[in-house]
Amino acid sequence: MEQWHNAYDCLLKEEILFRAISRVDAGDNPQQAELTSQIGLQGDLKCRTCKAGGTALQTETTEGYKSLYAPGVPRTVEETVEEIKHQYELAFTGTESAVKASQTATGTKDTIAQWWIAKIIQ
Repeated sequence: MEQWHNAYDCLLKEEILFRAISRVDAGDNPQQAELTSQIGLQGDLKCRTCKAGGTALQTETTEGYKSLYAPGVPRTVEETVEEIKHQYELAFTGTESAVKASQTATGTKDTIAQWWIAKIIQ
């Protein structure tokens, strides 16, 4: 990460130095939730990296509350993509409430897909 690399800048027409800096620090903020197609605290499965959580009734029990502080089953890209496709299918039925229920239950809500889903339902 700290290594510098030589390159040629075709606009400046000169050699330059650059280094790649990875920004994969852990965090929990709205931008990270948006980039991971996650609804955040508005969903039943609140974590953007795993499926920790549950409905309000489930998380209000002693066992459910404790589960919020233990790692859940990790989310996968494939599952997220499949859920977004499922939300499109629900949108084609014209039922906005079904889409919202799916988003809440799974915690998956993609910003780009949401724009199209709204257009489909209209």
